[in-house]
Amino acid sequence: MSQEKAQEFIRKVGTERHLWRILDNLKSKDDLLEVAQSLGYTFSVEELKLAIVQIMDLQDEDLESVVGGVRGGFGYGTVLSLVNLLGTENFG
Repeated sequence: MSQEKAQEFIRKVGTERHLWRILDNLKSKDDLLEVAQSLGYTFSVEELKLAIVQIMDLQDEDLESVVGGVRGGFGYGTVLSLVNLLGTENFG
């Protein structure tokens, strides 16, 4: 259930520009979880990582191309911000 909440949060951030700006200014994973919780989304970092991978249907080798900004399209900017905040080592 919490992974579903993480997916909902990713989609919400991806469609609401003001939330994307907030996300871009976060400095830590704890800050991210705090913002999500303030919006009614409770999940762990691990559940968020799983949600990111599931939403974007990423393989490990695809993650680096997203981080490098090679891929484009709806949702990738949100995922890029989340991955940068979480760090790519969390997906290996």
